[in-house]
Amino acid sequence: MAVSTGFEIPLQDIEIASLVTSGPIRILHVDDQSDFAELTATFLERESAEFEVLTETDAATALDRITDKSESIDCVVSDYEMPGMDGIEFLKAVRERSPRLPFILFTGKGSEEVASRAISAGLTDYLQKRGGSDQYTVLANRIENAVEKTHADRNIEQLLSAIETAREGISLLNEDGRFVYVNQVYADTFGYEIEELLGKHWETLYHDGDVPHVTEEVLPNIPEDETYRIESQMVTADGTEIVADHALSYTQAGLMVCNVRTVSEDIDKNTLLADVFNALDDLMFFFDEDGTLEFWNERVETVIGCDTDELTSRTPQDFVSEEDREKITEYVRTTRETGQARVEVSLQREDGEPVPYELISKRVVNDRGTVIGRIGLGRDISERKRYEQQIERHNERLEHFAEIISHDLRNPLSVAKGRLDMLYETGERDHYETTRLALNRMGSLITDVLELAQSGDLIDKTEYDAVELERVAADAWTMIRQDAVSLEVADSRRIEADVSRLQQILENLFRNAVEHGDVDVSVRVGASVFS
Repeated sequence: MAVSTGFEIPLQDIEIASLVTSGPIRILHVDDQSDFAELTATFLERESAEFEVLTETDAATALDRITDKSESIDCVVSDYEMPGMDGIEFLKAVRERSPRLPFILFTGKGSEEVASRAISAGLTDYLQKRGGSDQYTVLANRIENAVEKTHADRNIEQLLSAIETAREGISLLNEDGRFVYVNQVYADTFGYEIEELLGKHWETLYHDGDVPHVTEEVLPNIPEDETYRIESQMVTADGTEIVADHALSYTQAGLMVCNVRTVSEDIDKNTLLADVFNALDDLMFFFDEDGTLEFWNERVETVIGCDTDELTSRTPQDFVSEEDREKITEYVRTTRETGQARVEVSLQREDGEPVPYELISKRVVNDRGTVIGRIGLGRDISERKRYEQQIERHNERLEHFAEIISHDLRNPLSVAKGRLDMLYETGERDHYETTRLALNRMGSLITDVLELAQSGDLIDKTEYDAVELERVAADAWTMIRQDAVSLEVADSRRIEADVSRLQQILENLFRNAVEHGDVDVSVRVGASVFS
């Protein structure tokens, strides 16, 4: 259980938006037309660097991926007309497994009837396929909005669930001064059922004679970004008068947050924070001005694997890997000097396995302007790190493709250009044939590069044919032939090889011999080197 030490941080000082986990948005696109699915994935990933698009051509297989928790799917985009299971049947199957997962129907053969049935089955959004690339921008916006709303709803429900279990009365009032939310403790404090207070004006809880004072003296003096605390004489449902301690503040949306407790109650103000923080998946912690760890949520103990005594006896540097200790020292210093800081470190778990976390801290000041410590948030960024590594590998592949294109296409391109010049000058047909071979060779190399790009990794499926070494060597020689160089093929043995890649190897070897050899170079090829 986390430590409680009597310091006070109002609930409304915490920026709820900062608790929403950021990272890549994993989209599962299901369309039986594989070419269109790949095209859609390409356009979506261009629209947003945070998009990671997975594609499936079969709804049943896609359903398995959604059920697999390790996949962490954030949104489903599906066609309607598919063999085996159409889009609405697929939607119903998804809703049985994941009732709140965003699901967008992206189809070219739908209708108002299809849209109506899909909405009844729990569809998030519906988009008709159109021509042009603008449709992918619209689809990307629909996906972002759906995922953002789902994440926001989940965080709000998590927070409200925590508030429901809090031991302090909490309510929200709209701009008209009417209750739009009250927790059970707030309702019990004044002797009402929750439903009885919702929609009622705050004046219900005051004597008529005290309403002008609240209207004219209290409400106008509540600061925009601070908490206003007062004690008021209020009235319960049965007419009993009680003295209540109020903490009033405004949210960014303009709602008034009201924390209340009766003066006679001896409530630990940290209890509310403990209930809220322990409901979170992120790490929450508080250090006093001397750097002593005063408070943390249960998630800290779970991740680091320490009990209360161990945590209170250790410094922040003890929680991270040795190479990150200087970063933590700088992080603490920056928070003290500027009031806030952010750092990425590896936290040491009990089993010794490091876990990447982003730590965010902010200085906390009480209502008298005195700095009382630092509150911090720790967010697991393992998924984000994996995504960054994937992008890095993707960029490395792109660089590799560029090297292949610049290196292997240079010679046949030079041959084709030179032969075209000779053809123009002499009109001899031999130059035309050599030009045609060079262009065909460029086409084969481009096909190989595209295959590598589409596979996303090294090509591990190669079809081998029985080829004549002499013919392949002659074709390769055509791409780099020099007047001062001679080629000799020792024999014409047939070998098992991929023709395109064998020719590519020979071209590179021949080019190296020409570029780095003496003036008179003789190249000899024999099958024995392949045995």
